[in-house]
Amino acid sequence: MGGVEGLFEGGWMGTILRIDLSKKKIFKEHLKKEFAIKYVGGIGFTTKILFDEVKPGTDPLGPNNKLIIAVGPCNGTIVPGSSRCTVAAKSPLSGFIGDSNAGGSFGAELKYAGYDLVIIEGRAEKLSYLWINDDDIQLKDAEHLRGKTTSETRRAIERDCGDPEVGVLSIGPAGEYLVKFACIISGVARAHGRCGLGAVMGSKNLKAIVVRGSKGIKVAKPDFLENLVQEMYSLYREEYKEWYYGITTLGTPRIFLDYIKFGTLATRNYQSGVFEYAEDLSPIRFKNSYVITRSACFSCPIGCNLHFVIDKEPYMGTYGQAVENVQFVHFGPRLGNKSLNALLKMHVVANELGMDVADLSGVLAFACECFEKGILTEHDTGGLKLEWGDYETFLKLIEMIAYRKGFGDILAEGLKGASMKIGKGSEKYAMHVKGLSLDSLDPRGLKGWGLGYAISSRGADHCRHLFVSERIETDRLAVEGKAEAIVWHENIRAFQNSLEICEFCGYYGKMLSPDLLAKLYNAVTGIDLGKEELMVIGERIVNLARAYNVREGLTRKDDTLPDRFTKTPMPDGPSKGQIVEIEYMIDRYYELRGWDKKTGFPTKKKLLALGLEEVARDLHARHLLVTEEG
Repeated sequence: MGGVEGLFEGGWMGTILRIDLSKKKIFKEHLKKEFAIKYVGGIGFTTKILFDEVKPGTDPLGPNNKLIIAVGPCNGTIVPGSSRCTVAAKSPLSGFIGDSNAGGSFGAELKYAGYDLVIIEGRAEKLSYLWINDDDIQLKDAEHLRGKTTSETRRAIERDCGDPEVGVLSIGPAGEYLVKFACIISGVARAHGRCGLGAVMGSKNLKAIVVRGSKGIKVAKPDFLENLVQEMYSLYREEYKEWYYGITTLGTPRIFLDYIKFGTLATRNYQSGVFEYAEDLSPIRFKNSYVITRSACFSCPIGCNLHFVIDKEPYMGTYGQAVENVQFVHFGPRLGNKSLNALLKMHVVANELGMDVADLSGVLAFACECFEKGILTEHDTGGLKLEWGDYETFLKLIEMIAYRKGFGDILAEGLKGASMKIGKGSEKYAMHVKGLSLDSLDPRGLKGWGLGYAISSRGADHCRHLFVSERIETDRLAVEGKAEAIVWHENIRAFQNSLEICEFCGYYGKMLSPDLLAKLYNAVTGIDLGKEELMVIGERIVNLARAYNVREGLTRKDDTLPDRFTKTPMPDGPSKGQIVEIEYMIDRYYELRGWDKKTGFPTKKKLLALGLEEVARDLHARHLLVTEEG
């Protein structure tokens, strides 16, 4: 095992890597066992480092913000889906906590190089990339990569290193131009999409992070782990075989079929839940007419990464991969676009330029509706006539956003920033929470998801909870019981994302049981952990993220949804007449969390119960801690 010999029985490598770009200093620290046990890895590590080391009021695009990369104890092992890696920083899009999780091979390579955590601060004098090859760590000149797309960057780095198997995190032009929803691409097409982390990387003059590792990873109980993995394989192929077949053949776009069924599509900026051309975008048609093969991330038995080629005009010859349900929803119905060719082209272009799909489509749909309502004119857009479904204009505007040209410079600020600049009542057409665009379905048709969007620490986001059972149960339109379900899912997802196990490999049912996750943790680390303790760790991470945001100015008023979802009934389809009764669910959610109902602040009692004494002292000193139940 790398790091400190004997410190860990298994799982963790035992080493933190720190890079100060301004001072050109690189040094290592021991990973403390107490820290590892308390926060596990992944999102647990990044949340703790952000709280401890990024001071309130820090400029997200300034040198004092920190870019943090963390893996978990399961990375690099045979645990199904243990490919994930978390990147975090203070978000330039929201001003709150920002993190994003993606697959590929980078997480495993970082573990093999001997590191559990990488913390990057400062700003390089010139465009650079970070090279990590086991103990050989260098900051290399990247001026020859300036302006290159993510795939061009990756290929150039592979040539530089003479190794096509290196793990690469890279930004495209959007990151260099500090587009506030710029993303980081892992490998070929896996995106750390949310929260504008590509802009943070660009602000540090960091074009890429490259890693290659050759060290082994120690597993505490290999035979026990092998038996657990076989048990998971049996779940996939026997008990959940219908789900397994769907996800392996259609990829995550299979979920698009559920959205059609429930009438929860994001049609024309969420004006409707029904899209009259939805069948033109069928994932079945995509699979039959476009898909050429599929591949998997590291240690994944599912292989949902579908490779495709467009063989007819428009955009004939376009190749891509890793198209997800989010692209089907947001480059299709949200933009009023019925062309599957155009949807796939926009996906490829967004990845190449390095922009988050949800926020990119969000600003495009926002601008289109503002144009429809007369708030924007061709004079404002530089001659562009914005109409639903006009994908050629959308593609022009995507490039303008990436390079901050003309009207694209306004939209590059994200939904909240762009609507504030445009004004004139445009704010009500900006479908965001805490500055982050909605990234999935219309919550009027699945009330639990509405609550999940509203209270998520990083803004409108479904992955913090990924409440899958709501799509299966018949009570999707009820509000009772949804707070309980969201609290449970948030806690267990926080632990799962700290282990760095893909959410699709631990999707729902027995695949997501606390008992199974606890056993995997035990097999890898050798540490006995009960399922109740597991849920406490997840709850600790959720509360720590809340404390970070409260310190940055978050209050209850930020836990809400756009008026469209809470005041305007769904106009048509299976969810017709529905709104999201958000205040009722938030009251219940706060009650279950042990947070003050009036302010949304964590209470001293709750933080102390979770072992967050230092956090309680910090908030108390800032008069942000409720000392009695509110």
